[in-house]
Amino acid sequence: MAVISPVPREMQPQYPDLTPVYRLAGLLKSVGRTADAEALKTAADAEGALEQAHDRRTDAQELYLDPPRCTTREQWAHVRAALSRADNAVAWLHSQPLANHQELMVHGVFVLLEAATRGVRTTALARGAAAALEDVGFHCAAIVLAEAPLIDPNPCISDLPRQRAAHDAAAALARASRNRGGDDADEQLRIGLVDRAHVLALQAAAA
Repeated sequence: MAVISPVPREMQPQYPDLTPVYRLAGLLKSVGRTADAEALKTAADAEGALEQAHDRRTDAQELYLDPPRCTTREQWAHVRAALSRADNAVAWLHSQPLANHQELMVHGVFVLLEAATRGVRTTALARGAAAALEDVGFHCAAIVLAEAPLIDPNPCISDLPRQRAAHDAAAALARASRNRGGDDADEQLRIGLVDRAHVLALQAAAA
């Protein structure tokens, strides 16, 4: 997995809402996956910062190309400086090997479900996995799984309903990732398996 530089403070995103990402990262840390948690937060920060930088550059370009008639020399200097900063921000972010935070979120869901299978805070982890799948969206998760295959989860040795449900949820995600076809039927199958994983995760959380 590529490691990217931390996003400078002035480029930190104000949107989109990264609460789901940080919630999932916290759960990953709680099961000893600190590196995965940090990679997820960094990727999400970088994607949000890139979106914001593009918006800032667009605003600055509009002022630069079509300034108000009453623009003073000082104001014009501020416009040029803002455009330069926005250009530099976009260039810096594009120079980084940006990871896909949605891919990391789906991988994180799989990690939580495997941990839940082992009986480690099964209810909380399964609930967090289900919420993260909702945040990513079943369709987006299906697209991610087609491009980033998962290994099959370890066998479940527990007969407890919660652990079995968590294992079956992880297995559904792994099965979806093995379907690499590109037609509509394959996509619908992957979406259906993600939906099933979500239902099973909720069962593991509620059992």
